[in-house]
Amino acid sequence: MTQLLRVQNFMLSTDGFGSGEGQSLERPFGHADPAQLASWAGATASWPNRTDPGGTRGLDDYFTRDFTN
Repeated sequence: MTQLLRVQNFMLSTDGFGSGEGQSLERPFGHADPAQLASWAGATASWPNRTDPGGTRGLDDYFTRDFTN
């Protein structure tokens, strides 16, 4: 019998990385640290949660300008 798994939220990076080697129910991203998937966004100047001045400009920054929660 096939087991069903409901995924509430899933993040996929722009280069297609969504999970790594060693993926399981306990470690849905495998051996990778989930924070690494979005670390590029936090470094941009337009990141909404940025508390310090600065940050990178470029394509990543252009992409994050419209991020709102």
